[in-house]
Amino acid sequence: GHVPVGVVMLLAFIAGIGYPALTGAWTAQLPSLVAADRLPRAYSADAATYSVAAVVAPPVATALIVVSTTAPLWVPVALLLLCIPLLRVVPLPHRPPDHRRTRLWHDLQAGLGTLVGRPALRRTMLITTIGFAGTAALFVAAPVIAQKDTGSLGFTGVILGVFSVGGLASAVWF
Repeated sequence: GHVPVGVVMLLAFIAGIGYPALTGAWTAQLPSLVAADRLPRAYSADAATYSVAAVVAPPVATALIVVSTTAPLWVPVALLLLCIPLLRVVPLPHRPPDHRRTRLWHDLQAGLGTLVGRPALRRTMLITTIGFAGTAALFVAAPVIAQKDTGSLGFTGVILGVFSVGGLASAVWF
């Protein structure tokens, strides 16, 4: 069926809140997991996993639509449930609990102050935000373009796959 655009936007917003935890939060753990001399290579491997996933995921999601129209929604959930027990084997160092409790508002203010107060970080945040907004527009537009031009959603994976290959190629080139 159809849902009002406001509901879709709310669901996209809620899903987007978790995105930083899936990207930067794990990347930030690399210094705890890898020796300092191997850290540049670890960061490269970490970035490559995102690039490879971006290339592979759209065609796989499109193929899953052939199996079931809801498969692209449930396969990631199944993979997440499969991976949750694996988190117990990630060798994060034990840190004693910090007894200084801070309020969420103070943490947000401190984080925003850091983002705004450091020019390089501010520039990176701005570029990333604009880039992700463009990427989000692509993900919204690709199915519409595929349906309009081919009469099927099947071409969506090709559009997104080509976009991802271009991103991977530019990352390797630069």
